[in-house]
Amino acid sequence: MRSPRREILPFEDAVKLVRDRDYHAVGYCACRIMAKLNGEGCRHSLENCLHFGSLAKYMVEHNYARRITADDAIEILSHANREGLVHTTERSQGPISTICNCCSDCCAFFKAVHEAKHPKTIAFSSYVASVDVAKCIACGICMLRCPMKAVRVKINREPAEVNVEKCLGCGVCVPSCPMEAMELVERDERPEIPDHKTYILQLLQDRGRDFSALL
Repeated sequence: MRSPRREILPFEDAVKLVRDRDYHAVGYCACRIMAKLNGEGCRHSLENCLHFGSLAKYMVEHNYARRITADDAIEILSHANREGLVHTTERSQGPISTICNCCSDCCAFFKAVHEAKHPKTIAFSSYVASVDVAKCIACGICMLRCPMKAVRVKINREPAEVNVEKCLGCGVCVPSCPMEAMELVERDERPEIPDHKTYILQLLQDRGRDFSALL
């Protein structure tokens, strides 16, 4: 059975999405909670799954999340960005209802990539990381922070190299570079994003239910 694919958002795009929505809530990361219950997990923040619109209202009404302001949500995003977390959403052209802030330690989608060897579980963003070799000092910080292991650095030797096929375009490597040698640039081919109805039908099909006749 295939896993639903997720869309990656660089920090600036995630902030814009938050400002475009009219109801905001935050809940706990289910992946990190489950990892901790299994005696595993990491030290990343637990309460940083953001929800919007009708889904957010439902979760607040049923005590699955608490309502926050747009500024609160952006501060949570900023903290997640500093932690090196990846902002992911559902892969749809319709109104986005959730932004998860994922880590490679606990996130089910990253585990599918690294442990189950399903490289296409996570949908890439419209961007890819690029290195300014004139500025890069090969410190290796970008390589350590990359959740996809897409950056290769021979410490204190050649400049960093980005594997475009692996790079999600999440931008985690950008704010951590002390020399500002990393940036995001647009991909030559932008990923195709389905409309909301098609996205929902694809999720149902992933679960063994064929509703394609409704398209």
